Amino acid sequence: MGERGKRKIDRLDPQLISDRFIKDFEYLPIHRKVIELVYKMRAIRTSQITRITGYNANYVRRELHNLYYNRFLDRTYPYEQKVIENDNKGSVQGIYFIDEAGRIALSGFLNMDLREIKWRPVENLIKYDYLKHALECSEILAKVHEECRRAGYTVLDYACEKHLWKKFSYQGTQYEFCPDMYMRIMKDKYAYSFFVENDEATMDVRSFLAKVPKYDNFKLSGGYEEEYDIYPRVLVITTSRERALTLAREVGKKQKSKVEFLFTWHDAFYELPFGSKTFIHTSVEKLPRTYSMFDEIPEEAKIGLNEEPNKQ
Repeated sequence: MGERGKRKIDRLDPQLISDRFIKDFEYLPIHRKVIELVYKMRAIRTSQITRITGYNANYVRRELHNLYYNRFLDRTYPYEQKVIENDNKGSVQGIYFIDEAGRIALSGFLNMDLREIKWRPVENLIKYDYLKHALECSEILAKVHEECRRAGYTVLDYACEKHLWKKFSYQGTQYEFCPDMYMRIMKDKYAYSFFVENDEATMDVRSFLAKVPKYDNFKLSGGYEEEYDIYPRVLVITTSRERALTLAREVGKKQKSKVEFLFTWHDAFYELPFGSKTFIHTSVEKLPRTYSMFDEIPEEAKIGLNEEPNKQ
């Protein structure tokens, strides 16, 4: 369903954005939730915000308009979205980004120096191909929130790649580590952590495999312990069952640590994200089982990895 109402509206004069304006603004609970959500996911659709926050759709649209008018959020309606995704028919949804007032408000919400807020206005001019990938990540998060709500679980934390980028050193070599997403979910009194790779098959298998040593070395370096209690499981969500199987087999051959990779494809994930048959493991050839994203991987499934001695 498209965004309602007039799109080209007069907004608050940017010269009125000040510390006093930010302090005196009458915040509702939805405002902080939405501002933080948009910041942590970089780009997100109206319907995804509604599904993640759980608020009434009309209420969300009204408050998004309020936040947009007051320059806490920016928004766009990409031409490509209408032509490619909507078959050039009807209206399309607004896509939201952080704006200047939102940046200042976040520094207060998160108790961070303004310079630590990772946003510049030029970032809202993201090209459509990259924007589409960011929106797919937001769709994954929206589906997880919906399923958690139904199951009685809780999403404890989440972030997109922009907030996950990290440099680390292992055996004298510098690496850059940057998963597409991170999620932490509370299920039955236990917290489960996940990195997510949203693979849209725009790169060949060899290019995807280049990511595997970074996951391995980040674990083997111990650098992850600064931010994560345990090393998160890696969920790879790709375009088809065939590609999921190929990636599972090839990643299993490439691994040098017991990083737990699980693989599925978008249709299967969106149908049953927590299902017991949704994911396959790198051991699919030797142990052709399926798993939920929360299942323990049996030790026999881990046998045969190209492990480096004394690095586990």
